[in-house]
Amino acid sequence: MSNFVKIRQSILAGKEAVANAAVNPGEVLVAENPLASCLLPNAYNSHCQTCLKRLKLSYGCSDCSSISFCSYKCRNIGLNTYHKYECKIFCMIIGSGMSILSHLALRIVTQLGLKNCLSLYYYNFEGIMCTKLRNYLKLYDLEMHSSERSTKDYFDRVLMAAFLIQCLKQVDFFCDSKHHFDLHENRQHNEIVVGTLLLRHLLLLQFNAYEIYDTISENIPNVYDTYNLRYIGVGIYPTAARFNHECYSATFRYFIGKMMILRSSRLLEINNVIAENYGPIFTKKLRSDRQRHLYGRYWFNCKCQACENDWPLLNNIEYSAVKIRCNHKSCTEYIRVHLNKNYKKCYACLKCLKIQNFRKSHENIITKCVLWYAYGTTAISRQCTPEAAQILFKALKVFHHVASVPHRFTHLAELGQQYCLISNI
Repeated sequence: MSNFVKIRQSILAGKEAVANAAVNPGEVLVAENPLASCLLPNAYNSHCQTCLKRLKLSYGCSDCSSISFCSYKCRNIGLNTYHKYECKIFCMIIGSGMSILSHLALRIVTQLGLKNCLSLYYYNFEGIMCTKLRNYLKLYDLEMHSSERSTKDYFDRVLMAAFLIQCLKQVDFFCDSKHHFDLHENRQHNEIVVGTLLLRHLLLLQFNAYEIYDTISENIPNVYDTYNLRYIGVGIYPTAARFNHECYSATFRYFIGKMMILRSSRLLEINNVIAENYGPIFTKKLRSDRQRHLYGRYWFNCKCQACENDWPLLNNIEYSAVKIRCNHKSCTEYIRVHLNKNYKKCYACLKCLKIQNFRKSHENIITKCVLWYAYGTTAISRQCTPEAAQILFKALKVFHHVASVPHRFTHLAELGQQYCLISNI
């Protein structure tokens, strides 16, 4: 996590990410590899099972034809950790119809191995914990909504944990004689310890796992539609999971293989909340649809500014409408203005009651920003993405100094900024 970010505890939002300093558009906030990740079955033959990068050459497993690796290094990692257990039960994992989150819960355990799973239970007696296990413990205080779960919900997850234990028994996960955990009297206890870990994974992954996308570039010289995203798997990123949701987020993310890159999408001042987006964006989905999705998947009602003020969809935002910052130094209010030929000269701030004239100052700045947006768009259409990125970063920074969203041209510029960064992967 970047020095631009700090985590604080709040009464309403719990743990949240905030700006530790002023943040410009395009800054890298998080670059994180997952604690564990899994491919979707439809990506087994096109992406590496270990690093999740697209395959140029394929290196297979000597005992199964289910998966592929991109190199000897990735194959050795897989064969020496998770795949030596999953290899014999891959058909069972797919054929059972279990969700990819259930597979990810299993992958965390097979990646750790029995010795490390038991060390998590016994570490108080051993005193020293390895780096891998300290990283794993970052999962433990992630949100699980335990108090809100029904008895049936718990039962379903306990049943899945029991099924996964049976899968592990089929591949002799609990008979690791190398580490002397194969004593008969310890077997049942070891199964309970691992089953407890599996259940915890099943509870927390529901709210904290991330979908992993592959960026596919097109050769069509269009402005914003020259790439698309293909859903290839899921991963658990404990650091990124600290970021809360807003329907107009301050960040956007993309992936290089399985590494998540989280960047700022707009100007942020110190102590501003740095929000992420969990899927529904206000420019594409109505408030009612966003609330239904977020409550159904993540069990909370969103109270971000886009929801509280019921912002319109992108195509319904008026071209001339903009919220301009009050000129009074001690005032933080924004005044809604229509920058057209007939707009009135003076506006009264409803907070500080000062009368203001925006014609000579802010109007010129916003007009200049819109022109920069147009130059950036033209540079994108010419595939000059570094030049376009510089223009758009500059324009977005200036705009947010004097105005606020929703503003149609600014949201289009933010999309252009994202394209400039993603297209260079």
